Amino acid sequence: MAKRQSLDNPVYYVQYAHARIASILRKAQESGRIDPRDVSRGVYAAGGAEALDALDERDLALAAKLGHFPAVIELASALFFVFALSQVVDGLQSTLVGALRGLSDTAVPSLISILAYWPVAIPLGWALAFPLGWGPQGIWIGFVSALALAAIALIWRFNRLTRLPG
Repeated sequence: MAKRQSLDNPVYYVQYAHARIASILRKAQESGRIDPRDVSRGVYAAGGAEALDALDERDLALAAKLGHFPAVIELASALFFVFALSQVVDGLQSTLVGALRGLSDTAVPSLISILAYWPVAIPLGWALAFPLGWGPQGIWIGFVSALALAAIALIWRFNRLTRLPG
């Protein structure tokens, strides 16, 4: 399945969707339907995808509508860095969970995850988002904080189990 290029393969689907969105936005920009100032730099960085050039009017109309929602574009660009950081930290903690699973250690990583997410991510995300007024960024920062806490605890656990005697 990993090599199959169809919409049944989630990896291929994400790559397809990225290329399609980048191409739609690039074509819309070239046709003057989207003002470049309305789209974040991150979207333009992805705009080099040349995979799909066959666009119809519906694609261009959809891309043009993005320019009418600057608040959505602003929110997405504000969340981009926090979301990107979450991907790096999540990759680290996921790798460590897999390594610990390979060492037949599943109970402690599960406990670490429960303690990181329920008492940290949810209350911290809520506090940052609502009482402090950070909105969606606060929720994501709470989540990333829990991911980082879990990653640190999982590093400690992995080092403890793989430490050489002496």
